Amino acid sequence: MDLRSSHFHNSSLALLRAGATWDGGYGDALCRCIAKAHEFGARALVVSLGVDTLKGDPVATNGAGFGLELGVGASGTACSDFLQIGACLRGANLPTVFVQEGGYDMDRLGRAVADVLTGFCDPTTVV
Repeated sequence: MDLRSSHFHNSSLALLRAGATWDGGYGDALCRCIAKAHEFGARALVVSLGVDTLKGDPVATNGAGFGLELGVGASGTACSDFLQIGACLRGANLPTVFVQEGGYDMDRLGRAVADVLTGFCDPTTVV
């Protein structure tokens, strides 16, 4: 592949305030980002997966401090915000690469990353 003839585009959208939750803006912001990728004509996504968005992350709380949760519903089924992130990205229907680059709560980091990947790969996960 001749990269000199390829077109690359990077976009960062500042859409959220500190403390954002899935239902409190994060989910809508992610949908807007995916819409922008489609408007651009993206043929693939590279997702910089910073799971320091996890509520209570010891480093991010000092900065942006999002409020995304790892949860279990009343029926005992997983209802993690990170499952929803994965399912939303799957819905973009684009080849996707994940680069894990943030997250400092070592006790919960693995679960958050696994939930994103499960949501992305499991078609039974819905947003």
